[in-house]
Amino acid sequence: MIVTPLYAGILALLYFALSYRVVQMRGHGQPSLGDGGDVALLRRIRGHANFAEYVPFILLMIGLLELGHFPVYLLHALGASLVVARLLHGYALSYTDAFKFGRYWGTALTFTLLVVCGALCVYCKGLELPPGTSADQGTAVERLRFNAHDAIIHQQTIPTHAR
Repeated sequence: MIVTPLYAGILALLYFALSYRVVQMRGHGQPSLGDGGDVALLRRIRGHANFAEYVPFILLMIGLLELGHFPVYLLHALGASLVVARLLHGYALSYTDAFKFGRYWGTALTFTLLVVCGALCVYCKGLELPPGTSADQGTAVERLRFNAHDAIIHQQTIPTHAR
């Protein structure tokens, strides 16, 4: 099952909504570049820009984890968390003046995803396949079990005096 495109599509629609909020305000006599000192326009610009700063990188890491055959439930948890985080944060910045809950928890969840996805990508690098196998031979967890089992078997076949 391919997971990442689902969340990429949902997030693209959210990005469109945030983009439209900026364009909509610029069409009503606002400056075509910058915020012109308008606090409401600045909030919309920052809501849109903040999304563009974090979402592509986290989504890329989720895609890499999917290529690393991480469990589907984990990929869905990461993707759904990213959608929730960006909905909270985007709504707080672009649609309201004082929704501190959304801004705080949207930011906290986004930073958590950044760290978790980064750590999982580093972990995934440590799960390189043994020589002679292919990426189609199971999930990262199954490969880890295979490597651990192989290490135990190898240790048992080495004579005691050679250890």
